[in-house]
Amino acid sequence: MLTAKIAKSIFASAGNAPISPAASHHLTHITNIFFEQAMDNLASYAKHAGRNSIMDVDAKLLLKRQEVLHDKTCLEALAHQHLPRELWDELCVSATAYNVVYPYKDDDDDDYE
Repeated sequence: MLTAKIAKSIFASAGNAPISPAASHHLTHITNIFFEQAMDNLASYAKHAGRNSIMDVDAKLLLKRQEVLHDKTCLEALAHQHLPRELWDELCVSATAYNVVYPYKDDDDDDYE
């Protein structure tokens, strides 16, 4: 569940208009319903695939079904567009000075093959 403070900050970043307490209450309720449905969908995708854990493929499928992710849009571009730099730096592999790949690959981590 999102707190009213978090929901209000999400919607405040979208515009400059003040949000009344009643509107904040309704936005918090709607946002919680949205995330509950998203989590239910992710759990269903994982269960359908025979897994107990939600994986990145489930999130990508959800974004495609919500028409956020298209064939011409990559996930990294969405991260750059919608997330603060601190977060997309952690999520997206990028080359820094001297072609060092960031985030650094651990020996146990096979995600960056």
